[in-house]
Amino acid sequence: MPQIKRKNTSALWQPKKMAKTDLPSSEEDSDSSRDYIEESDTSEQSISQDEKDRSEEDEYMSVDEEEEENGDHKPEGARSVIIKKKKNPLYKAPTNEEIQGLKETTDLFKSNIFRLQLDELLSEIRLDYTKHKHLESALHSLKSALDSLPPIPPQSLSEIKTRLLKQNIKIPFPIPAPEEKDVKYMFGFEKPTAVHLIGSYPLRTVIRKREGFSVDVGVVMPREKDYMNYRYFYKRAYYLAVLANLLGGKNAKTKFSVRFKCVNGDLRQTILVLDPSGDFSTLNCDIRIFPCIPPDLFPIKRLSPSRNNVRLHSTSTPLQSLTNGDSSTTTKSELSNLSSLPATSQYNTLILRDAHIISNFTFLHEHNKLCPAFKDACVIGKLWLYQRGFEQFNGFIWSMLLGYLLESGGINGGKKLSKGFSSYQLVRGVMDFLANHDFKKKPLFIKKNEAVGEFSQEVFTENFDVVFVDASGRLNLFGLIPKHALDQVQHEARLGMSYFNEVNEDRFEALFLRRVDDLKFRYDNIAKITHIPSTYPLYNDSSKLEYPDNFLHFARILPVLLSKALTDRVTLITTTHNNLPPWPVSSSPPSLATDASLYLCILLNHEQSTRLVDKGPPSNDEVAAENFQKLWGRKAETRRFKDGSIVESVVWEAKSMEEKALIVRQMVLHLLNLHFRIGEYNGVYYWAGNLDEFIRPSPIVPKRIYNPTTNDQGFQTVMHEYQEFSKLVTSIDNIPLQIESISSAHSALRYSSVFIPRPYIFSSHAAFSYIEPIEVRLHLEGSAKWPDDLVAIQKMKVAFYIRIAEKLCENGLNTVVVTNGKDSIEANDFMDVISQSGYGFRCRIYLERDKTLLERGIKDKRSTQTKKDEYTKALKKYRRLFVGIPMHTSHIHTLCNKYTSLSLTIRITKRWFSAHLLSPHIEEELIELLCAYIYLNPSPFAIPASGITGFLRVLYLLSHFDWKNEPLIVDIPGDMTSTRMSEIRAEFKRMRKSDEQIRHAAMYVVSGNNKEDHSWGWDTPERVVVARIQALASCALNHIDTAENEWKRLFVTPLNVYDAIIHVDPSKCTRYYENLNPSPKYFANDHLAQRSLPVIVGLDPVDVYINDLLKLYSNTALFFYDRYGGTMIGVLWKPTELSPRRWRATLEFSTMPEEYTSNEIASKNVVLNQHAILAEMERLGSGLVTHVEITK
Repeated sequence: MPQIKRKNTSALWQPKKMAKTDLPSSEEDSDSSRDYIEESDTSEQSISQDEKDRSEEDEYMSVDEEEEENGDHKPEGARSVIIKKKKNPLYKAPTNEEIQGLKETTDLFKSNIFRLQLDELLSEIRLDYTKHKHLESALHSLKSALDSLPPIPPQSLSEIKTRLLKQNIKIPFPIPAPEEKDVKYMFGFEKPTAVHLIGSYPLRTVIRKREGFSVDVGVVMPREKDYMNYRYFYKRAYYLAVLANLLGGKNAKTKFSVRFKCVNGDLRQTILVLDPSGDFSTLNCDIRIFPCIPPDLFPIKRLSPSRNNVRLHSTSTPLQSLTNGDSSTTTKSELSNLSSLPATSQYNTLILRDAHIISNFTFLHEHNKLCPAFKDACVIGKLWLYQRGFEQFNGFIWSMLLGYLLESGGINGGKKLSKGFSSYQLVRGVMDFLANHDFKKKPLFIKKNEAVGEFSQEVFTENFDVVFVDASGRLNLFGLIPKHALDQVQHEARLGMSYFNEVNEDRFEALFLRRVDDLKFRYDNIAKITHIPSTYPLYNDSSKLEYPDNFLHFARILPVLLSKALTDRVTLITTTHNNLPPWPVSSSPPSLATDASLYLCILLNHEQSTRLVDKGPPSNDEVAAENFQKLWGRKAETRRFKDGSIVESVVWEAKSMEEKALIVRQMVLHLLNLHFRIGEYNGVYYWAGNLDEFIRPSPIVPKRIYNPTTNDQGFQTVMHEYQEFSKLVTSIDNIPLQIESISSAHSALRYSSVFIPRPYIFSSHAAFSYIEPIEVRLHLEGSAKWPDDLVAIQKMKVAFYIRIAEKLCENGLNTVVVTNGKDSIEANDFMDVISQSGYGFRCRIYLERDKTLLERGIKDKRSTQTKKDEYTKALKKYRRLFVGIPMHTSHIHTLCNKYTSLSLTIRITKRWFSAHLLSPHIEEELIELLCAYIYLNPSPFAIPASGITGFLRVLYLLSHFDWKNEPLIVDIPGDMTSTRMSEIRAEFKRMRKSDEQIRHAAMYVVSGNNKEDHSWGWDTPERVVVARIQALASCALNHIDTAENEWKRLFVTPLNVYDAIIHVDPSKCTRYYENLNPSPKYFANDHLAQRSLPVIVGLDPVDVYINDLLKLYSNTALFFYDRYGGTMIGVLWKPTELSPRRWRATLEFSTMPEEYTSNEIASKNVVLNQHAILAEMERLGSGLVTHVEITK
């Protein structure tokens, strides 16, 4: 047992039955390691002797010697061949330690890299205990002070309150606080009977954290016989208050600054915290004092999980405190009444925890001595728990579970873990056990439980949700941990095991380095409950005995109720709340109801969460049917289904895809209102659904422009229209080549367009007549008669468009063939079709021969460089239009069907990019890949099952990913090998080395095994735009942390960063109805009557104007605008063009002489003529642009 070394140290410092020895040193650890690593001593000695011989003589090595070192043996009688080897220090033979380390890596660790990472991690989070002399001195001072505390004679409740208030100390009584009229007993104080150093510090398992570390000290209180009716906790609180006064009060001899702190928000678990002072303050740590009692202080049977020890007055049970809690005077008639009282298992567990602090520490200390890797496994496990924000399931529970698995937990009662395992194996073993063990059905007992009666297995399982009993057989270590908290740990353990088993990717960062405790990234649905009623039906008299604070009861019972109701719609339901901060000893304890916020956190099952009907028990099962009706209230109804069954059921109303995603939200809000009288906007704030309004047009948009029923039907209408159009096109005959098939190449056909395409209503002649061009590809049957000239092929395609258009017109469709009117080798021509339902399709003919001829032209040695560049540009466009987009559409379509929330994530993310005027700078396919990455690589979280969670994780990816030094690999097909990933990273490094200015692929994203799949994001966004994206994403996440209910501000972009703003006339914007904040005046009848824009598929004047600006001024300025109805275009001059330069005729922009003062010589340099260029831009947009605002 570790101890603080000082002269005349009292024996009370040591726990009973423990030798006064220090923890094993590094030498002892190395000796112990020899016990479990099975190695041949003779082979090691042989290797050592060989090394010595090589250092003293010329290096000669026989082939058979080399084979012997490698574990091979030459056949008997074989001759040895002597080879002379030159000395080279770079190829020195490995030492014994190196060989041993290599063997350990192979046998005991996942990989060599993983071991190196683990060793580096341990070196970073371990404490250097050799630098803690000031801390040891502080502990010596504390021990001396505790040993010399004067006794205080017994006093009444009023007397102790008055006396301590004069010392500016308030006793931290738990709820319910004692009242003077009911308390007849006295409060006395004597110095601790023993003082023990406990916890992580003496075990050397403390981890270095940002907020510092703690040293735990257990003080054994003098013997008291009070355990009934909170008398133990009242006297415990008084004992802490006296310690606070004597150690940190006005007249205290020590120089400690003292505070109170409660564990897990329960004032019954209050401790005393001594803050650092003097030389001790440099260590960033504190000392925590835990009151404890001897394990045999109280009659053990009285603290059984089935016993009742709280007999307070209640309306239903008119039993007042029997003789103020003294059970020795309880009569037989009173005992018969007590048998009907509910058990107070939680209350009893709290007392037992104080009684077994020392014995459980002894248990851990013994395993620490016997298992060399125990210490490191505890350190790694604590880090894993800390990164995930677990507090109830803490490092102590992890260590106890590790100790249990070293003794049992295996097959047929054997040991699951061996003391010779490495720290990696121990951690993995514990995590595997957590991930797979059914704690509900299989309770854990460190020592085999053969008890009957008060502490039998049946008693434990009847009174606790989960059971893990310590070596004493009395204390349930899981007794204070709710089942939903353990479910959360098991969920994270399952994720952890999946990372351990990952082959292609290194998940070390996800396991140990990333913080995973941020609720907004971690859960699919979050509800902040701001008002918890003081009374509700489930908080009955029995509950009040165990949970005097209704906040803790509500936090524990709510997940139980919701799990019962939501069934398989969810995979995890838990609650979490802010920790109560430590408070000054002169203040009253904080309250959870006023100082903490409760969050309900849910992980959805994306396969089941959107169903409309919940089936209950058969109607003829009266008991089950009655319970179902009580659970759902008026929502429950008896229904007959198609299979003939008549059951209780609940039916939910949801039309659109977004509404179906919010069915769980409906259910939770209904149950909160029914059982707790907590209504929406009156006690609960639910996150889900707050972003849906941004992917729908504003409610002020008239129905004749955008009918809301279009959104209710979702993408099914446009998908159905596409299928009908495909049937019609493939059925066309009497054309030279038959259309074999049609493929989709548009975001609406992969469920990822921001707005669901609306059909154009011809009869309304409505303004804002934008028809979304739904891109499709026509595949013709093969033919060898296509010409070898690319220009001729494009003209042949136009002829096909005209012939197909004629056939479609015969079927009542409106068609138009669009050509550029020039001879071109690029596929610039297309055919637009407006179906009878009002949907617009843009058709392009796919021809494999285009690619063949373009590649042939590039390789042709007779072609000039200009011609090759033309072919390269055309080939790039071909691959994008006819290979990249259709394949991308197929992949995203599949993913959206697999992950139902991916569609919503993509749509919200696109809207966010566009709202920040980034439409010209990032392709929508690239945005979709970023969103897909979140679902394909969700670590360290689970796959998101809600759009809002997916969107927030995309923001985190944008703000934290190292775009400069790392490629983003999106393995959509799921068949990418580790070799291919290594090739991608090598290609990326070569590309970055050759392009240090990052002119291309500032976001390097690869989506498949094809080496050309990085075409998305190759030209845009530029490096400066990527920096802005990262800044915007980071600010958005910070805003959510500070203002949880102001989601609209996420889509408001600052305009002060631009040099100029070009304002566009909203009446000329065909997509103005998609604007985030449209003005109602542009939708008035008289205003709409003035509109005279033609009905053209894909007509967007602002987009055309932006393309013209990019063609003319892309080398001079960057342009920013919102594709979805935006009326402002941001202009940002490129910094390289603002610097003065000598005038020359080849300058590509308007210039003016550099300004100078009268005292200076006239400059011969010129600068960018910003005002003239802006005037040109305004003239270019005549009729569309209202004015240009210069902001800088």
